[in-house]
Amino acid sequence: EPTPMPTNIPTPAPSGAPTNPVTPAPTNQLTPAPTNASTPGPTPQPTTPGPTPCTGADITVDVLTDNWPQETAWTLTNTCTGAQINSPTSLARSTQYLNNYCLPAAQYTFEITDTYGDGICCSYGQGSVSVVYNGNQVLDAAGAFGSSSITTFGTCDSDSTPPPTPSPTPADITIATFNPTLGVPKCSSITAACTSGSALLDGTGGNQEPNPSNTLDECIDGANGKYHSDESVDQITVSAIGGGSLQAGALAVIEAKVWAWSDGSQDMADFYYSASVDNLDWKLIGSRPAGGPDERTLSIQYTLPSNSPLQAVRVSIRYQGSPNECPGGAWDDSDDLVFAVDPTPASLAAAAAGAQAPIPVPPPKAMDSSHCAAIGEIDRKRCEEGTLCVWKNGRNKGCYPKTSGDTAKGKGKAKGKANKVSTSDDHAA
Repeated sequence: EPTPMPTNIPTPAPSGAPTNPVTPAPTNQLTPAPTNASTPGPTPQPTTPGPTPCTGADITVDVLTDNWPQETAWTLTNTCTGAQINSPTSLARSTQYLNNYCLPAAQYTFEITDTYGDGICCSYGQGSVSVVYNGNQVLDAAGAFGSSSITTFGTCDSDSTPPPTPSPTPADITIATFNPTLGVPKCSSITAACTSGSALLDGTGGNQEPNPSNTLDECIDGANGKYHSDESVDQITVSAIGGGSLQAGALAVIEAKVWAWSDGSQDMADFYYSASVDNLDWKLIGSRPAGGPDERTLSIQYTLPSNSPLQAVRVSIRYQGSPNECPGGAWDDSDDLVFAVDPTPASLAAAAAGAQAPIPVPPPKAMDSSHCAAIGEIDRKRCEEGTLCVWKNGRNKGCYPKTSGDTAKGKGKAKGKANKVSTSDDHAA
């Protein structure tokens, strides 16, 4: 289409008056630059200061009692000053006692004792004991320590802290030799300690023991038993307590390494002494339960008599039964050790200054028949010849606790010379 004709209305001329409002003139102030400071964070909570580090002897004692806590006690002694920390006077059964001490730098001795002699484990509860000294564990035991366990660590020189030192051992110890005339191991010279050593009594006369029967009165070992599977007395040591030599009227300790059958709950070790070798008169000092399986170390204290310069001790391990200087059971083992003693008693003044008494030996707990059901066909003889169980045949054959209606089968009578046996109030522990 053709372009329309332009209109006749002219475009209005621009107005000469400014519009309202007037735009303000620019200011000369500059916009301030942003600051570099960051927004502060939240105020932190105050921290609790950590424990002050121990600069002396940092000692942690951890004891878990067994089912007979009344038999257990322990002490922590500063051997430089004599200061002592004792266990609580009343302990609860199967309870943990954890104590941390920061003490002056010194030498310390930790001793834990069990009056019954079976430690704090095994047949009567699973106890344990451990001691940590300046970050190092110096004692870690499952509780099978027998009558006592002693651990010494530290030093009286406060400028240095050496590694833990072992408990002292007799400085003058004699290893016995077999005496063919007596038929037992013998220490002929007066010394601080006499030991049979690890070879002379190892095993029983029924397996591999050298020179059986190793008894002064020909007490024959039981014919049954495999080496280090069944009962045996493997080593006997007699030591003077408190230093010096074995002397009449002084305190001594008998230590026996024995082997126990199964869990050891049915084995008992009986300790005897005779003041004379020429005129045997066995006196029962006391009995210690094996307290656990396999190799056990049991000990007992007594006062050395003054009757003779040549004395003897006997250790018998028996399966069930009752104390007898020659138990005569099929698995029982008895061994003797003869040693020299200074027959001259110490002076009265010295005796009064260092008077000591043997640690009392409590009567043994009665063995129970709870183990009978665990005896199988392979150990049937133990069921038949023991004093607590009876073997029954038939549809439900097996080993059962003996009742009053069962016929008791006594153990074999002791062989050898019939020697007087008695307990001693003046020497027995």
